[in-house]
Amino acid sequence: MFMIEKYNNYSDIRRFDHNNPPKHPLMDDSKWYMEKPDKVHVNINQCVEIGDMESLKLAFSQGVPVDVQDPFFKTPLMTACTSGNYEVAQYLLSCKADVNMCDQFFWTPLHHAAFAGQLDIVKLLVEAGAIIDSPGLCKDTPLMRAIESSRPSCVDFLIKAGANVSAQNKTGENCLDIATAFADPRIIDLVKEKMDSLPKKKVAANGKADKAQKPKEKNVAPESVGPAETSTATAGKTPQEYSNSIILQNARITTGNTSLVDITFVPKTSQVWGKPATTSQLMGKTARQKQLLSLEVDFDDFMTPFSQNIQRTTLGLA
Repeated sequence: MFMIEKYNNYSDIRRFDHNNPPKHPLMDDSKWYMEKPDKVHVNINQCVEIGDMESLKLAFSQGVPVDVQDPFFKTPLMTACTSGNYEVAQYLLSCKADVNMCDQFFWTPLHHAAFAGQLDIVKLLVEAGAIIDSPGLCKDTPLMRAIESSRPSCVDFLIKAGANVSAQNKTGENCLDIATAFADPRIIDLVKEKMDSLPKKKVAANGKADKAQKPKEKNVAPESVGPAETSTATAGKTPQEYSNSIILQNARITTGNTSLVDITFVPKTSQVWGKPATTSQLMGKTARQKQLLSLEVDFDDFMTPFSQNIQRTTLGLA
């Protein structure tokens, strides 16, 4: 596992809390009379699961790569997709997280989001440029994982986004075969309707299907290479050479900017008070997650739709 420093907002709790933060960093003088607590390191994927945005921001500011992998090759974005944390997934994508990175099973974040049945995250990944039909280790596509999750909304969205329902996995099963095996009539109807709308292959006189002719590629003349840009002429020069230029120094002397002194006041605090969520914001986030799932789901024993189906089938056979 990859450990990062946990963001610790050590302030006088008798004066400040997440519902009553200081209005200005200078108001918080707790560092002058309180001892600095010891550093605590936590697993970065655990921070993603619980939505610890402050620790993630602190880690990325310290140079931690946004696509760091754990021993199972899971990135923080994959963990956010599995746990259904939309806010963290959105933040990681804003930090330029690789939306098509693979784990040890060649699963992309879209595989994990589809398997967990997280429609909002699936939409977010597709809009960010995720490959719709990215094959896994067993040639399984995100649409196949959405079918296994028994979430019709995810299946319908991926089909409308252009997912290939005729794709086959390593055992030769297509999406309709998988939907039939998992026996969800809603998903079977969605997949069958899409497969029936596809153009059927023409059968020749000898009984063999004609191969679709590939369109001939037109010969496109290569683009003419223009003259080199002016920046290439000075590519060998570094910013330090420009800073020592006589012309630049002359301009600085004229304007009086030869020796600038930084007089910015830095308060005695190692970490400026962050932006922790208030109680009302946390309750609103929980309510939004409840709406995405159902009223029967409790976050303490949350299970993905796939796990729910397995548990229901196992209890029925017992």
